[in-house]
Amino acid sequence: MTTITESNISQQLDLSSVELILPDSVQSIVEYPTQDDFPQTGRSQRMYVDLSSGAPYRWSGDHYVPLIQTIDCGQF
Repeated sequence: MTTITESNISQQLDLSSVELILPDSVQSIVEYPTQDDFPQTGRSQRMYVDLSSGAPYRWSGDHYVPLIQTIDCGQF
């Protein structure tokens, strides 16, 4: 187990060997510079990616829903 400290918090994970398996409901992935650039109305069966944060979203039918929840770890 690695303890996260201020001295190692900037280390990055090597995700080059991670295989991404999309659910059958996702038929395409589209990328936009920011979430503000997403179309006002999204489409189902499509994943939207905010390139400024790398965060993926899906269209719920009336708004964009993040696929990965952010956890606030507070101050170190």
